[in-house]
Amino acid sequence: MERPQFKTDYPTIVLFFTMTVATVIGVPLFGYIYGFSALDWTMFVVLYLITGLGIT
Repeated sequence: MERPQFKTDYPTIVLFFTMTVATVIGVPLFGYIYGFSALDWTMFVVLYLITGLGIT
């Protein structure tokens, strides 16, 4: 049996790669320049828990 052939969607690959690199560089850079407040950390924890519940 032959494997199905899939077309590679290069614009989508470039988009996701670029967004990932921008996030990995941008978030720590923002924290270094401006710092994170208690509200930022609280919102991170709350939204992390809410999205975790949404997956189950």
